Amino acid sequence: RRTWSTRCATSSSFAPADPRWTPPEPSDTRRAWVKGDLRIEAAAFRGRLVWFEVIPAWKVADTGAATPQTMGQRAGQVGFFVLVGGILLFAAFLARRNLRLGRGDSRGAWRLAALFAVLATIVDVLETSSSQAAFFGVVANNLSLRLFAAGAIWLEYLAIEPYVRRLWPHALITWSRMLDGRLRDPLVGRDLLYGGVAGMGFAALQRLPEAAPWLGLPPPVPLASGLVALRGTAAWMAAQVQPALSSFAVPVGILLGLLVFRVTFRKPWLAYGMCFLALGLVLGLSNQGTLQAVSGFSILVLATVIVTRLGLFAFMVGIAFSSWNTFPLTTDPASWYFPYSAMTMMLFAAVAVYGFVVAVGDRLRFKDSVLD
Repeated sequence: RRTWSTRCATSSSFAPADPRWTPPEPSDTRRAWVKGDLRIEAAAFRGRLVWFEVIPAWKVADTGAATPQTMGQRAGQVGFFVLVGGILLFAAFLARRNLRLGRGDSRGAWRLAALFAVLATIVDVLETSSSQAAFFGVVANNLSLRLFAAGAIWLEYLAIEPYVRRLWPHALITWSRMLDGRLRDPLVGRDLLYGGVAGMGFAALQRLPEAAPWLGLPPPVPLASGLVALRGTAAWMAAQVQPALSSFAVPVGILLGLLVFRVTFRKPWLAYGMCFLALGLVLGLSNQGTLQAVSGFSILVLATVIVTRLGLFAFMVGIAFSSWNTFPLTTDPASWYFPYSAMTMMLFAAVAVYGFVVAVGDRLRFKDSVLD
């Protein structure tokens, strides 16, 4: 009679190997087989199988110790923090100079920072609404971080606004109209539609590393984001508001970075080229993988085109729409999380429909050709 280990190894395509993983159950026999980057491990106790798992290449065994970083990864992290720190210092210098000269949209900067702080607080309240102790703990601990982020956004916006208005004057037109409460302006509707399309492009580029198996490369770690939204209605609402926080911080930061390179190298083509070269070096040193680096670089190029050609508001909408695939979505009515999926899809569809209606304006009105 063949034992369990013999039956598991009947396939000639798998070769025996030394076990690397610790079984979650007590065992007295362990076996392992490999086929390329795929690994199978199993364990038995007194001749009875107690654990069996197929382990892909991206999964790393939990040994209790931190995964050592390569020299390239450490250099990439240092380069990233140096770049961000330099940009913030440059923003502080420009903001102080603009305040002394009495220029800059200080009202818009305050509104942007206040809106970010309010939305961040709403997210904290929704995420901890089920427990009073958790609410006070999270809000008290996160308040300083939220205020710091809001202050950084205020500083960056105040620093870049006069220069963006001069170098990319159309980039702030729709955003200014939004701040004035002109929500039915056709430009607002246009940028809602363009931003939605750009967001789908961002989402597609984020999923580019998943094509690794088609190229014979190890598959990436699956995305586990969005599962928090299934904890209840409050968690779902918090997950919908969360992308808005990134849509405030990221566009302002990218505009500030582009401004640094534009002021340094003067010529637009040279400034953009040096900016992309710096990002390519950071991505290359971080050793994230070829497809991850291509994905990050392509996202930055698309973001630069959107923010400089369409404007700040379209880019903010694009970031919000790029988060649609981070929510667990299904079209199966029998699924237990189908209501959350339906609400998410209807929410994004409602924003797109509103943008279309506002963009076309009076052209949607019924016209009587006889009376006219």
